[in-house]
Amino acid sequence: MGRETIRIGTRGSPLALKQAEEIVSSLRRFHPHLNFRIIKMKTTGDKNKNTPLEKLEGTDFFTKEIEEALLRGEIDLAVHSAKDLPDQIPEGLTIAAITSSIDPDDILVSKKSLKLDELPRGAKVGTSSFRRKTQLKKFRSDFQIVDIRGDTPKVYEKFFEDNEEYPVMTIAGGGYTRT
Repeated sequence: MGRETIRIGTRGSPLALKQAEEIVSSLRRFHPHLNFRIIKMKTTGDKNKNTPLEKLEGTDFFTKEIEEALLRGEIDLAVHSAKDLPDQIPEGLTIAAITSSIDPDDILVSKKSLKLDELPRGAKVGTSSFRRKTQLKKFRSDFQIVDIRGDTPKVYEKFFEDNEEYPVMTIAGGGYTRT
């Protein structure tokens, strides 16, 4: 008789895959008799990379398709970033575990070693997070926030290769650390 395989649904981004691999590693310690298979899935948030996150309808744009697959029995568990969880968990599902944060801080990335308080009035700052946008505007109301979307490696690459639009950006520490 073969070993049971647990199917884990997650987004296909480098960060999501890294998180799923961390979960598999933890589960293997407690369940060495099981096999685990990571299944990459596309979500609305993956398909629509142009619309700012706060303008997308609902709060499940990075989870909906994965949760629907879970409810249909196509996967056995789902791995999400806590920040991507919807306001309401769909009926029939539960949050089974929350892992510790690898790095809860935000990171300021600058081409010229600029600090936020050294930026000129009206400076443009790139970020994708609604929370970070709000914090930046509270820190300096004159900042012009540039919406950046994509997985951390691509955002980082674009920033350093062909970005003249904004001199600094803020990204999640956990995303940077994991990728």
